[in-house]
Amino acid sequence: MPEPEVVDLEELLGLVSGWMVEVRGSAPGLVAAVAAARTAFERSHLLIAGGEAAGKSTLVNALLGVDVSPVSRYLPGTVAPLHVRYGRHRAPWYRVVLAGPDGADGEVIDGVAGREEFDRYLLQEHNEDNRLGVLRGEVLIDHPLLRDGVHLVDLPGALGVSPVVAEATRRYLTGSGCTLVLVIPGRAGMSTAAQVLQEARAGHTGMRLATVVVNETNPAWVQPDKVAVEVERRGQAMRQLLPLDGEDPAVFVLHLLSLAPGGDTRAADQRVAWQALVGHVSEHARRNGRVAAAGAAAALLRELDAALGERAALFADLRAGRLAVEQREALHRRAFGAATDGLSSALRAAEESSRAAAWKPVAAVVQAQAQRVRGVVDDRESLVSRRDTLPKQRAREIDQEINAALTAAKDAVEEAVAASFAAYAAVLSPVQQGAVAHYDAVFPVSGAGVSAVPVSPVSADAGKYRFENLGDGWVQLFDQGLWGPLLALLPTTWISVPLVHVATGGNRGETLRLLRTLRGAVNSGLDAQETGDLYARWVAVRQQTAQETADGVTALLRDAAGQLPDGLRGRAESIGQARSEISGWLARLGEAG
Repeated sequence: MPEPEVVDLEELLGLVSGWMVEVRGSAPGLVAAVAAARTAFERSHLLIAGGEAAGKSTLVNALLGVDVSPVSRYLPGTVAPLHVRYGRHRAPWYRVVLAGPDGADGEVIDGVAGREEFDRYLLQEHNEDNRLGVLRGEVLIDHPLLRDGVHLVDLPGALGVSPVVAEATRRYLTGSGCTLVLVIPGRAGMSTAAQVLQEARAGHTGMRLATVVVNETNPAWVQPDKVAVEVERRGQAMRQLLPLDGEDPAVFVLHLLSLAPGGDTRAADQRVAWQALVGHVSEHARRNGRVAAAGAAAALLRELDAALGERAALFADLRAGRLAVEQREALHRRAFGAATDGLSSALRAAEESSRAAAWKPVAAVVQAQAQRVRGVVDDRESLVSRRDTLPKQRAREIDQEINAALTAAKDAVEEAVAASFAAYAAVLSPVQQGAVAHYDAVFPVSGAGVSAVPVSPVSADAGKYRFENLGDGWVQLFDQGLWGPLLALLPTTWISVPLVHVATGGNRGETLRLLRTLRGAVNSGLDAQETGDLYARWVAVRQQTAQETADGVTALLRDAAGQLPDGLRGRAESIGQARSEISGWLARLGEAG
């Protein structure tokens, strides 16, 4: 089979994102197909399988040149697979993934404190029958073998793990290239190897056997004058007794203990064979990864092409008038239901989920301005308190200073609230656009085209609703109540108080009274707590905006009433262009048409 062309994932997915605009709402399965393609492109698995005490962990450690895989001297076997993948760590970084509900990934214990603790989770002798509920162990390390997305996986025996672990492992490996290295003890019969191979294939579809490593316990059997005969003998037995399914794996006879970290000098006799093994499995894993990635990309493109074909057929029927009025009205009702069912609750959920983060910067500004205004009030109160009289001119100056402080506070809070509602529009917009896209998926509402560049699925016509109520909403917040208590206290009437004798207080007493009253109003009116009136009014406007957005989108789509929009010809032409490009990519991926 010819090797598929190496494709640029980001280029292809960028094009797919543009092509999907036309069918995103009508083909929800495409999202999963895109995720599957990305997974296949991003990783390929090199699986190490074998029976108990065959030498799997020793081979993993030898391949990496560092001791990362748990090895027991007493009770052989690990309770879960070990995944070794690339990370920016010179020394191994250990992580344990525990089982969550329904066998999914649960708690992740990151940065396990050293190899000894890691072994307590993975080895049967410490974690008998996997009572700790380990799904897999992970090691991150910087190693050339692991670059380009190759993951090294030390598989436990199929009979040594729970069904939960076996199923989780199968899910994790599904959709990516899987290259198998089978490790068998030197004196073991091929019947044992055949059983291990069958167990591995039963749990992992699409696996390809690349190599059989015969792990000799006697170093004498790997001497150069003997190993060639042993390789030939083992190869003949393998081809006769193993279910190879058309594969032709290479055979290597090695003494793995001498090759592992800390091994003895006998490794020098195996250097050539060892280098050949490393090169063989590395290239095999990368090639299998490319094959799996090409297959996933082709599956995605075929599904997308089919969805675009159905879309083009609908456009053709509409343009040719082949749909009766009743059919179009039925399509409109179905489209309207798909778009508006749950729209109000989705917008409310968007408001609630974004509320805390949106209030935080507003609250910070409110707190800062309240502190600043209180500082001005405290300073002027202290100044007036130390005087026996307050001349009319000084009262005017205090009046102006207080007005300036309040106006600056109002401007700052207005700016913060305006920014919060601008961000809020960005939160509500995807929900609004999603509703229109759901409608358009059943019955087109605009002349939006299919582009190679990702664009909004909302057309110019359908997107005229631009949250105009946002501006009115927060302006009314200030004009109709937020600043009412404070603006009423602006000391514009202070200077009209007649100057009287000190004995009755005069301007001094009135000024002190107003300053103290103003401080109380600042404390309540500029309260950033979520129990305060300011927060309650701000939330009320957000909730009103969410409901008005739902009402506006509903009215917009109801008015569409299944009317045939302009621009279908352009959209149909864009679909045709997209399908032509998809055909070219399928050819590049080694697929017919």
